[in-house]
Amino acid sequence: MKLNFKSFAMGVIITAMLFSAVMVIANPQTVTREITYGVGVSLDGQTINFEEDNRPFLMEGRTFLPVRAIADAVGLDVDFDGDTNTVLLTSGGTAVVQEPAGDPTPQGVSIHEAAPSFGGSNLSFRNVDMRGVRYNNAFTNTIGGTFSSNHALDGRFTTLTGIVGRTDSALQGTMPRTVTFLGDGTELAAFTVGEHTMPTEITVDVTGVTTLSIQFTSQQNGVAITLAEVMLY
Repeated sequence: MKLNFKSFAMGVIITAMLFSAVMVIANPQTVTREITYGVGVSLDGQTINFEEDNRPFLMEGRTFLPVRAIADAVGLDVDFDGDTNTVLLTSGGTAVVQEPAGDPTPQGVSIHEAAPSFGGSNLSFRNVDMRGVRYNNAFTNTIGGTFSSNHALDGRFTTLTGIVGRTDSALQGTMPRTVTFLGDGTELAAFTVGEHTMPTEITVDVTGVTTLSIQFTSQQNGVAITLAEVMLY
């Protein structure tokens, strides 16, 4: 791991506590410098303790920190190259790396890819338009009665999402249509689509479901009900 020490130093909170001051005279005739000790350093809310002869200090408005003590606090190895007068900082095995909180956003997979349907269902899978928007490979039922599409999830997923509505080519008809989701025979959720219902986003909890049945119910032939963009997470 390559650690940008300059970026790290900007992240260290330095609190000046003016406990003592020492006057240093480099040359009695030309240079006088004042060094102020009592600089506290806090890393991620934890105070770093320094040896008496290795304390941070302030001089002429600048803060000086002991490299080895700071490097030890963040798990860096320190060496010195006498030939080039260079302090060498390298990442050691104990360096602490802040990981982002929480899990990354899971990537969904189409139900057609994750769990293809099995068994007869009298359902067609085709491209449809709902309110002028094209949806590809959608579940569509135009026959009166109840038909199911069954999918083997094998407990691999927790959430199903999709869009339910009626196709633009079959908006007329007053009889409602229903899409019901059953997990291992138990109803998980049901959504009813009426004559003027806009396409609606849906979410279903499928945690632990082995076999998912998507049931389409209609009391009238020829009026399509469609379930599009079905994704599993």
